[in-house]
Amino acid sequence: MKHIEGAEKIRQEFPDILHDESSFESGVPESVYFPETADDLRTALSAASAKGMKVTFVGGRTGTTGGAVPEEGNCAITFSAMNRIRKVEHLDGRPVLVCDPGVTLEEVGRFLQSPAAWPYKVCGSESLGNEGFFYPPDPTEATAQLGGTVATNASGARSYLFGPSRRHIAFLELMFANGDTAVVRRSADNNTPWNRKVITESGSQILVPPLPYTSPGIKNASGYYNSPDMEAVDLFIGSEGTLAAITGIGIFLHPKVRIVSGLSFFGCDKGAFDFADFLRNENSVAAIEFFDGGSLSFIDRYRNRMSGSFPEFPVDSKAAILWEYIENGLGNFENEMEKWEEALLDCGSSFDSTWSGFEDSENKRLHNFRHALPETINGIIAQNKRSCAGIRKIGTDSAFPAGRFRNCYKEMMRLINKSNLTFAAFGHLGDYHIHINLIPYSADELSKALGLYDELMSLAISNGGTVSAEHGIGKIKKKYLAAMYGEEGIAAMRAVKSSLDPQGMLNPGNLF
Repeated sequence: MKHIEGAEKIRQEFPDILHDESSFESGVPESVYFPETADDLRTALSAASAKGMKVTFVGGRTGTTGGAVPEEGNCAITFSAMNRIRKVEHLDGRPVLVCDPGVTLEEVGRFLQSPAAWPYKVCGSESLGNEGFFYPPDPTEATAQLGGTVATNASGARSYLFGPSRRHIAFLELMFANGDTAVVRRSADNNTPWNRKVITESGSQILVPPLPYTSPGIKNASGYYNSPDMEAVDLFIGSEGTLAAITGIGIFLHPKVRIVSGLSFFGCDKGAFDFADFLRNENSVAAIEFFDGGSLSFIDRYRNRMSGSFPEFPVDSKAAILWEYIENGLGNFENEMEKWEEALLDCGSSFDSTWSGFEDSENKRLHNFRHALPETINGIIAQNKRSCAGIRKIGTDSAFPAGRFRNCYKEMMRLINKSNLTFAAFGHLGDYHIHINLIPYSADELSKALGLYDELMSLAISNGGTVSAEHGIGKIKKKYLAAMYGEEGIAAMRAVKSSLDPQGMLNPGNLF
């Protein structure tokens, strides 16, 4: 196992582990371990414990809340070398891909495209046959490690239809701070309430205290999950590494589907929102993604920095909807086009004002369009950071109840336009979950953006929204989690952590 000691050596040789996509930094660790196996991980945890060090787990660093950013003088454990796709199992007839936590989403996708061509033998892969499977969660960053996406209950564009990571986890292999292990599994029929006990492989029973709240019914990645029908595995999904290390993951695979996609342009936000309402009532819609006028202007301004080329937008485009439709044995998109054209015309658009994707190459171009925007924004933030070290992207991650979304969005736009800050609003309109990226260019603008962010979070909380729908809380959004759940909720979360991590050793500074 690779192991690096000394803050200065770490700063010089591994500067990338000191920050994530938010550009937030929290300090330089004294020690970094690169385990390749669960036994290596146990050794690293034991060594850190012997030195009285707390441990931060580091994944692909694609997060935006500082959750994988190590703290000064402590220990970092990075999972980049625990990166094997292990085997294919079957649970109740469904294929399950078993992976190390450091396997990336990109690697999962490439493996599933051609299991037989994978560079090493994956036991059971022949059972996948020629039918083809895919892993439905579609977070923006394909370089995200699977363990990190589970730790934050990450989701993406297709989560509108398929749900977030939580829905696709068959089991997790866990290691606690003391080196003990457990496997928590999804049951075939979730009819038996969880007894709030975790049984470790050494035979220990850990009683987990109850939580006084029920997690919101809308899209949510804020704090520990709690619901009447939850299972033990649900507690660890979205726990941001604060309860245990994830050493193995079993993910349910889904039979491949044929996707038809399109990017429809509108003259105003209302037209785009009205078309989204139409899409929500249609069968087989997999994604409903929104781009506001600021996003389109941003893309126009920085076209030369983006990977791939995109045509000019239709004249007077002020908003756009990227949609995906699944063709199956029950429906062909051509049969829907007349009805969709009527809906588009009613909303101020048409198929003439739509970039369509009927072939894989066209779908890929639209997929790249969706992913190019946040990547370009991150690049601009990195550039701005050179002239002002404290600069970072300030991005909302709130989802709203359906009936309150439009009024809340209107109020958010009023507050943002009043600030005169550069921004782009885009994201998962199907789930009433829009990312508003505030892009500061100076220390004064950063301060203004942080103040505005406080107002936006207060608006979300007061309207029953979430402070994080998919990115998690990390180290950046702790005060908003406290505002969302109150003192009683945070105290209960602390009690849950204490039951599973009594020394408070794992991922210090995350959540609370």
